[in-house]
Amino acid sequence: LGFYIHSKKTVSHPFGMLVAKTPVQTSLLNPAKSFKYKSYQITPLAEYEIEARVLSVHTYWWDEMSDLSPIDFAVGWNHMSDSTYLNRLDISQGNRFYFYTWNQQAPLAPEEITSSSANMHLIPSDDTIKHQLMKIRPGEIALLKGIPALAPARSCG
Repeated sequence: LGFYIHSKKTVSHPFGMLVAKTPVQTSLLNPAKSFKYKSYQITPLAEYEIEARVLSVHTYWWDEMSDLSPIDFAVGWNHMSDSTYLNRLDISQGNRFYFYTWNQQAPLAPEEITSSSANMHLIPSDDTIKHQLMKIRPGEIALLKGIPALAPARSCG
């Protein structure tokens, strides 16, 4: 019998923007055809690189897509990487969504929050990458490179 316990204790930072770089998404040079991965039909869409502060981490063990995408990161850049603003937001994740709320007055315009943050459903290409992703904690600065893809439903057969 074995079990896995991993602390998701938040890494704290002083005030100030930690990531000023905006994510970059580029078209695929050679558009890839769909392929089967596990029991999913994957359609690559682009190439993507993001350096961002991890705002929240949610691990999925039992939902319909957990075998393909076992972890979601809510991430932020620009003002959404700055503790000045993040300390006044409550950030959470669930059911594959990312949520934010605040008390009294919003620390940033809602448009700034939504244009400087994202919820990412991560599809690790192998167990090594999966284990690396599982070690990342909220507050860490992560550099993620990959290929956004459609994976709409399990393939039959």
